[in-house]
Amino acid sequence: MPSLDIWIQSDRKDRIKFLSVDKGIDISKRAKNVFIDWLEQNDNKNLLRCHKEWNESNKFNNRVQLI
Repeated sequence: MPSLDIWIQSDRKDRIKFLSVDKGIDISKRAKNVFIDWLEQNDNKNLLRCHKEWNESNKFNNRVQLI
């Protein structure tokens, strides 16, 4: 999940790339577009909520901190 600054500076094509899976089963482009719309709701509050949840779940691993 990219930082808010990177997310805001990127275009939709880049945002779809951010949601791509390197290994394993990837989701469809349509699902990625729906997810992007959800992340951007209410001035990116869902993206920030994901960052907060990730940081709380991984608070003992200092290499995975999201901003």
